[in-house]
This record gives sequence, structure tokens and C-alpha cells, in this order.
Amino acid sequence: MTNTKKAALVQARVTPTLKERFAKALEYEGLTESGFVNQKITEFVQEVESKMNPIEMIAGKQIVIDYDIEELQGIRAAVQDAVHTLLLENGVDDDDIFRIKVENEYHVQVGEDALGKAITEPEAFEVLVELTDHKQNIIVDKDQIVRV
Repeated sequence: MTNTKKAALVQARVTPTLKERFAKALEYEGLTESGFVNQKITEFVQEVESKMNPIEMIAGKQIVIDYDIEELQGIRAAVQDAVHTLLLENGVDDDDIFRIKVENEYHVQVGEDALGKAITEPEAFEVLVELTDHKQNIIVDKDQIVRV
């Protein structure tokens, strides 16, 4: 079915009377049609996100590694802290976070030192995230993007 046919079907379902009532309701509420649509989309997204696994909500987001923590406690602690911060920023209550632990580091060779020993840097981290009601492994890639 083409887009024009779909549009015609959608328009056919909205009677002129309903269109008029909708226009009056928008005017009464002081909304534009696009404002109304944005409001409803926002409400829908918030409703769905409230039902979602909070760990899935951080998928595709970027963590910010605190290099002071890395220097003092190591890269694993810095990644764990960054994931913890991201969860908090996305509405997870600190009391609901049971454990965040880097389980594996994946490295790539970026060169060799003067003795021929491989120089590597982290490519990705596998992180176990345990909340009170969810448990899941995530990947933090070299660009610090969370993959679920």
C-alpha cells in the first residue's frame, strides 16, 4: 500500500466534525497541532520508558570516564563509576543499584615498546549491572558508548 493510500485511509477515518472539534479543543487549550503531537509523543515515551528495564534505557548513551579515578583506582573502577553515574542520570535510584562490575576487558594491540613487548589499549569492557529487579551484562565500547 502506498503512502498516499495510507494517508487517504487515515484522513477518511477523521470526520469533518471531529476535525472541527479537534481544532476547537486545540484553540481552547492554546496548543498548535504540532505542539499537541509533541506532547502526546512525550507522554507515550515516558509511559513506555517507565515500563522498560532501566538497563536498556542507557543503551546507545555515552559514559564519561573520570580520569582521576582511572589514575588512582584503575580503568575498571573508572568504567564502573561512569556506568553508575549514567544509571543515576537516567532515573535509577541509587538504592536500586546492587552491583556494577567490569567482568572482562578486551584489548587491541596498538604498538610495541623498545623491547618488542605489545602495547595494548582497551577496546571494550563487559560490565555486569545488577539492580534490585534486573541483572544484565552490557558492553562499553572504545568510544565509551553503552551497548545492551
